[in-house]
Order: sequence, then C-alpha cells, then structure tokens
Amino acid sequence: MAEPGSDTLDIKPIDPRPVAEGAQSQDGDNDAAAAESARAKIAALGEPGAEMAALAAPVLQTDSLPPANPVSPAAQERRQAKSESKSKLLPSRLKPVLTAVASFLLILAVFKSPVLFSQLGYLFNDKPTVNEQMGEALPSAAAAVPPEPIITIPKINVKAPVVYEPSIQESQIQRSLQNGVVHYGTTVKPGENGNSVIVGHSSNDWWEPGNYKFVFVLLDKLIVGDTFSINYNGTQYLYEVTEVKVVKPTDLSVLAPTAEPSVTLITCSPPGFSTNRLIIRAKQTSPTVSRTSVAKQTAPASGGNDNMLPGNAPSFTDQLGQAWSALVETIGGIFGSGGEQPEETAPRTLPDAS
Repeated sequence: MAEPGSDTLDIKPIDPRPVAEGAQSQDGDNDAAAAESARAKIAALGEPGAEMAALAAPVLQTDSLPPANPVSPAAQERRQAKSESKSKLLPSRLKPVLTAVASFLLILAVFKSPVLFSQLGYLFNDKPTVNEQMGEALPSAAAAVPPEPIITIPKINVKAPVVYEPSIQESQIQRSLQNGVVHYGTTVKPGENGNSVIVGHSSNDWWEPGNYKFVFVLLDKLIVGDTFSINYNGTQYLYEVTEVKVVKPTDLSVLAPTAEPSVTLITCSPPGFSTNRLIIRAKQTSPTVSRTSVAKQTAPASGGNDNMLPGNAPSFTDQLGQAWSALVETIGGIFGSGGEQPEETAPRTLPDAS
C-alpha cells in the first residue's frame, strides 16, 4: 500500500496457484459450489421469457398458405381486365334495350287489358255445345223476330247491332263501328244468294268512342260447325261455320261472291293489331233458300277509290308496332345485323277492324 502523498501504486502480486476445490479464496468471494447451484436453478427455470414468447407466437393458418398452382400476377391482371370489360360492355348495350322492351310490354298490357281479361274469362267459363248454340240463336216458334238488325254468336257471348253502311270509305266504316258491327256496302244482304260481309272490332283503343270496341275479340274461338244468327228485315237467318282462316289485309278474295247465301265475318288478327285478318266463313242453314226468290250477286265486290279498300290512320297499336320495328332495327344496328329494307308500295287492304 503506498504511503499518503506518495506518487507510486503498491500492487500485490497475484498468486498463480489454483484454488483448491471446496476451498475459499482469501477474499471469500469465489464459492464454486454456490455458483454451480445457482446455474442449476437457472437451468431448471428455463430461458427467461420463453414461456411468454410461446404464448405470443401466432398460430399457423392453413388458409394463409400459397395456392398449389399459383397464378402469375400478369395472368391475374389479364383475367381481371377481361372480366371488367365484359361487365362494362354487356350492361351498356343491353340495359337500354331491356328497358325499351319492358316499357313496350307494360304499355301494351295497360292499353290491351280488356283483350287479356276477355281471353281469361273465356278460358274459365263454360262453353255451350252446338245444340245449345242453335237453341240460343233461333227464337221459339211463337216468338216474333225483332225488327232491329242484330247478330248473335252464343259461343262467344256476342249480341250486337248490325249497321248497314252503304259507304265503303274507311272513315265512314270506322264511324259506323262505334255503333256495332258493319255490313260491307258492296256485298249482298243476309238471305240473298252471295257473300254477305260483316266486319267488327277485335280491339280498339280505349279512348275511342263507341261501345263495341271489343265485340269480335273472341271471334277466333269459333270452329267449323259452330252456329250464329243474324236478324234482318224481321227474319232470322241461321248460319253454320264452314271455314276459319287468317289472311293478309291485301287478300280481297274473301269479298268474292258465292253461289249460295253465306256470311263472311272479318276482324283483325291478332286482336288489337292490324297485321292480319281473321276470316270466318259460314253457310246459311235456315230458312231454306229459294233460288228463284232471291237476287244473285254476280259482280265482284269493289274497293274504294281506284278499286282499293281504304286504310285508316295508324292507331295506337299501329304506332306501337312501328315503334317495335324501329326498336328491332336499333338492336340489329347495335349488334351489327341492321340493314335498310326496300320500300314497298301501299297495297290494297281489307277494312281495318282492329
């Protein structure tokens, strides 16, 4: 130990001799047994924080594993771009088309609801047999035939006035159709040898005047063998259906005369549209025809101006039909199938009784 005030440090030499096992060092701070015991206790406790680390470790999720056949990022982008292009392309083209079609059908259903109700009513109602039809069409022997001209069709529950309109102008026929069905002016009267033609509405626009806009809406339900009657000049004539067909409006052969008394009923087909004409031909079965007492129709039925049956202004359904045609052309143009149609000259047409 250096003396106070001395500039030298007194360092003791280190004893190189090892400390004997179980012996204590001179300073008493190197106990091998205590150190070994401490190390054993630390080992028994385990690594510090290991237990908490195990609890905090995340559990391996199977769904987080990569797919067995991974898709490259470029392929994923191509698929996504293709899907997005389809989802954008189809709605942009189809949405206006589907909207237009739905609007068209909704308007048609609203304005032609009487046609639908008539068809449904006929579907669920009982239909009279041919014998029942004859019983309803013919009066009893004691009953007098009323003087009013009337057509009675029991099967479709029709009983309507017959307007004998001498003019064959379409405008005049349309006005007469407000009051019933119309006898076509160039044809013979009931009971005469020849073809008596009667036209009637199948479905007219609801805002048009008259109470007989749907008088022939069920005329297509008649079949061969069905019967109906027509009162004319105090006599009731019974007819039996012999033919049912649909023709184009330009088929004027339905107005041609016949050798025996017959009736041709005409209306538009399908109901409410003037696309075609429904023709019901019937022969007179009662009373018995006297060949010498009736006039015979020898001249063919003529049309209006320039030997043409006039056409009327487009009705609402005709306008809807034109709108539908325009819609079809638009759809064709969108998908590359549109094309101009050649113009057609206006043909001669049968009366429009839609």
